[in-house]
Amino acid sequence: MNLKEKRAAAIRKAQELMEKVRAEKRDFTEEETEMAKSLAAEIAEYDAALVKASQAEAARTALDAVAGEEPADGTGEAEDETVKGREPASLSEFFFAKGGKEYGAKKRVPGSTVSVAGFKANTDAQKLTTSTENILRLASPRLIPEFQMRLTVADLLGVGQVSPGQTSIPYLVEGAFEGDFAAIAEGTEAPQVHFAEPTAEYERFHRIAGFIGVTDEMLNDDVYMKNQIDTRLPYKLLLQEEKQLLAGDGSGENLRGLLNRSGIQTLANSGSGTALPNEELILKAKTLIETAQEFPVDAIVINPLDYFDLRVKKDQNGQYLGGGFFQGQYGNGGGLADAQNLWGLPTVQTPAIPQGTVLIGALKAQTERIVKDGVTIEYTNSHDRDFIKFQGVMRAYVRESLGVFNPKAICKITLGAGA
Repeated sequence: MNLKEKRAAAIRKAQELMEKVRAEKRDFTEEETEMAKSLAAEIAEYDAALVKASQAEAARTALDAVAGEEPADGTGEAEDETVKGREPASLSEFFFAKGGKEYGAKKRVPGSTVSVAGFKANTDAQKLTTSTENILRLASPRLIPEFQMRLTVADLLGVGQVSPGQTSIPYLVEGAFEGDFAAIAEGTEAPQVHFAEPTAEYERFHRIAGFIGVTDEMLNDDVYMKNQIDTRLPYKLLLQEEKQLLAGDGSGENLRGLLNRSGIQTLANSGSGTALPNEELILKAKTLIETAQEFPVDAIVINPLDYFDLRVKKDQNGQYLGGGFFQGQYGNGGGLADAQNLWGLPTVQTPAIPQGTVLIGALKAQTERIVKDGVTIEYTNSHDRDFIKFQGVMRAYVRESLGVFNPKAICKITLGAGA
């Protein structure tokens, strides 16, 4: 039985129970009371499931409407058979399911005008006009497949949403927290709490973009093009996004990254004989953050070469402190898989952060990354003289902004001779 049939069956049982009690002019027995409670809970579960199913169907209908799957001219009459009945599992599936038919039909028409849109951001769908853009446009929030394996800086940040039409986001950089919550008696005043001298900041959205040239031979091979869409193009885009989120200098069209925020804490080894080992310096930075504000530290970003120096440290018996390449110390534990994170915190290894610098912070609570346009793939053959050269261009971009509520929740560490 489907959900509606199961719900109807439960309602029939409840009605039969009620009719029996009324006919016998008596109250519920203890057993009947429990049965009534169980039926009511069961019906409520079916109602909730039906609401979710209805919302999912409405979302699919809305996407079909804006993605041009049923245009008036009859092109794109049905979605790609490989994704019928389920959500796309990758960016290429999304691309070919939503616009594959038009892509195949028009990719060699000079100056072809094709427009197909999916998601503009996490929850915000957008239509594009077909009269002004000689492109095939497909957008997705973040349908990056298994090739994008490692944790990235974007994964560590808080996530926010923005209304359609917004070109910048206002937020408050918080000062010191004053006052505190307290247990109070009934009828007494609650204590006042607030952030002292908050400063208004505005962050505009920045586009991170790039393109690759494609030939007719490449276009003829859908498997190859799916690989390009799923791997190299978006993967390189996300690597640049990571550089911007971490180290963007805020000039021109660059984001203002975490390392270049005013007011973040800094910590450096002195280089003297009293210098801390670098692993302890990282722990000290964690302590400084958690005593400067109340949210727990939840992320570390480190250059792979600095991580290597920490990972290969050994004790006096020559055993790796983080466990060996097959097993843990002295044959115990699960080895390398159990020892990726420093001090138990999610750790991103990326060359986007300079060697000798480590970033640590309470990032989920005290930062906010807002995506205006999710990972978007566009194709055209009307660029320059591409059509007569049997070529085309495929580009990828994302538009986003980054806010930091309390800079003291971030610490920039300069490693030193105490390693």
